[in-house]
Amino acid sequence: MMNTQGLRRAVTEIVQAAIASVNPGECVKRVLARAGDQVQVGDQRFPARGVIVVGFGKASGTMARAVEAILGERVKAGLVVTADGYRV
Repeated sequence: MMNTQGLRRAVTEIVQAAIASVNPGECVKRVLARAGDQVQVGDQRFPARGVIVVGFGKASGTMARAVEAILGERVKAGLVVTADGYRV
């Protein structure tokens, strides 16, 4: 049987894992990759010529940052619109 302190620790770990799993930037990193001169999204690949990033919503800033970190100079332009109080 688990004591109160052990139960509290287990619940904290579960909640932290749940929050981390839905982090917008981490979600992008799980499905987007640079594969040579191509962009891989899930199991599909596309030419990485002049990628344009478009996003809107509260999570779009974090997601756009993740895309830029992964694709680097392949990102040629973009437009990201977020709610007041959120940053790109």
